[in-house]
Amino acid sequence: MDTFINTRLMSREQVWDKNGWVAQFNIPDNLEDRGVGWTEQDVSSWEPPARHIQLGYYEEVKAVFNSSVQDLTDEDLSESRVILPVETPRLVADALGQVTWDAIAHGGQIAYLRGLFVGNGWHR
Repeated sequence: MDTFINTRLMSREQVWDKNGWVAQFNIPDNLEDRGVGWTEQDVSSWEPPARHIQLGYYEEVKAVFNSSVQDLTDEDLSESRVILPVETPRLVADALGQVTWDAIAHGGQIAYLRGLFVGNGWHR
C-alpha cells in the first residue's frame, strides 16, 4: 500500500524510506527488493521484526493512505494516467478499485492458510 499510494499515485517518497522502516525490517535497502522473487532459503533466513515494529509501520501507512484518499477530488478520481505496474493509462478510481480488490483477495488467501495451519478463525 505504501508503494502504491506514495510512489505510484502521489509521486512522493514512501513512508518505508522516509521514516527508516527498512532498517527495522532487516531487509536490503532497495526499493525493488520487497520479498518478491525471494527463494525459500531467503524467506526462511529472514528474521522478521518484533510485532510492535510491524504494527507501527502498518499504522503509519494506514494514516497516510486515509488522509491521501480523503483529499482526492472527483476530478482526481476521473484522471486517466499511467499508474504502475500497469503500463496503460487508467482512471485513478479504477486503480483504487484494484487495490481494494487486492486487499480483499490477499486477506482471503491469508484466512485460508490460517485455516489450514491453525483451524477456523475469529467466529469460533
